[in-house]
Amino acid sequence: TITTTITTSTSITHTIPTPISCGPGEFLNETLNSCIPCSSNSYQDAHKHYNTSCHPHMKCVNSNHVRIGQSSASNGVCIPSVQASSASSILQQSMLEQKCSSLCLVSVA
Repeated sequence: TITTTITTSTSITHTIPTPISCGPGEFLNETLNSCIPCSSNSYQDAHKHYNTSCHPHMKCVNSNHVRIGQSSASNGVCIPSVQASSASSILQQSMLEQKCSSLCLVSVA
């Protein structure tokens, strides 16, 4: 824990924990002075923040829409249900390609 020490004019020293900043997908627990991951039904998209809670994942307003791309760091987006299966496949393919671009070796004949 990083602390800040303050000495008053009466020579009493107070040690006050300096809060750490949290990142996306987590919130600041002030009691523990540490960052805690958001629960599965919430998110925090801020960077270098001191927020003490995460936001709940919002439901889509239109019942014919579904939310995709939500995570502990993102609320995701709502799209029409008929596009959801196609969008989900595209999203999975994109994630696979991103992972593969850094992990896969491609042989060139």
